[in-house]
Formats: sequence, C-alpha cells, structure tokens
Amino acid sequence: MIHIALDQPNERSLHKTPVPRTGGVGILCGMLAGWSVFLHPGWPILAGMLLLVAISFLDDLFDLPVLARFGVHFVSAGLFAVPILAPSIGWFWAGVSMIFIVWMINLYNFMDGSDGLAGGMAFFGFLFYAIAAWIRNSPDFALLNMTVTMSACAFLFFNFHPAKIFMGDSGSIPLGFLSAAFGLTGWIRELWPLWFPLLVFSPFIVDAT
Repeated sequence: MIHIALDQPNERSLHKTPVPRTGGVGILCGMLAGWSVFLHPGWPILAGMLLLVAISFLDDLFDLPVLARFGVHFVSAGLFAVPILAPSIGWFWAGVSMIFIVWMINLYNFMDGSDGLAGGMAFFGFLFYAIAAWIRNSPDFALLNMTVTMSACAFLFFNFHPAKIFMGDSGSIPLGFLSAAFGLTGWIRELWPLWFPLLVFSPFIVDAT
C-alpha cells in the first residue's frame, strides 16, 4: 500500500524521488475537526465531499478506472446541485453547474504534484472566500472557509520544497469540489458575483486550461 500511494516524478514535478500522496487525509481530518466544533456546510456538500474522499483515496492506492472516477464526480456534483441550486436557478443551470463542478474537481487534481502549489492555492483561495463572506456579514460561511484555509496551512508545512508529502487525489479532488461548491453557494447567497470564484482560482484555471 505504501509503495502504491507514491507520486512519481515527471516533467512538471519539482521533486526527483517518489513522494507519498496521501496528505489529503490530513487536510480532511482538519476540516472535519473544525466543522464538528463549530458548524458543518450542510449535508449536500458534506456527503458529496466524503464520497469524493472515499473514491479518491481508493484511487490513490489502486488506480481505479477513469469512468468509475468520473461517475462518482458527477454523482457528488449532483448531490450538491440538485437540492441547493436547482430550486433557485432551475434544472438547466443546475446541470451546467454540475459540469462546472466536475471541471473544477479535475482541474484541481491536475495541478497537484508541485511543491506548495495545490496547498497554496487552497490557502489563499479559501482565505479570499472567508474574507469576502465576512465583509458581506456572513460569519458562518466565513468560518467554514477559514477552516479549510487553516487545514491547508497545516498541510503546507510538509508540502513546501522539498515536499515530504502531496495531498493526492484524496485531497485535491475534494478541494476542487469545495472550491466550486462554496463559490456557487456564496453566489446563491448573494455574497459575491458569479465571476468572483473564477477570479479567486484563476491561477489554477489559467494554468490548467
């Protein structure tokens, strides 16, 4: 198991030797600990995230088929979009939002593997979400995002060059889901315009796209 869950160096990598890629478990534990003390983001987001963590952790260990992974990505997106978005924006735009969520999931996953990159984007991205929510007088949503920020900060201590661990699919895929789900939630709650999440995560979007 330990030998399977390793990130092998490639042309995009800064590391020269294999690095463990199960750091996402630590990020997840930090988020769940924080949410259990204060509040959690609601069952649609929590269920979608935990489903992604489970399938992604298995993928880190056993390299699951692409279709199986994509299927779970869409199910997780639907768990959020159907109850949260469809009543407000209609089924068509909820479907478009599902595609956006799956796109962000895989975009974030693509960018993992470089020292400090995915963790740094999580730190700053969710920090900006938290600040914007606080300014718009939504302390509960600000706290949810700040919990992700602090979990990413703790991970970064082990991910800066030379990285001792990467977050792997079990971290990058749930974070991609949360970046889209929290971004859309803030829009639905009229905390920010629709372009704000795209601006916040534009370093990843521009690089990966």
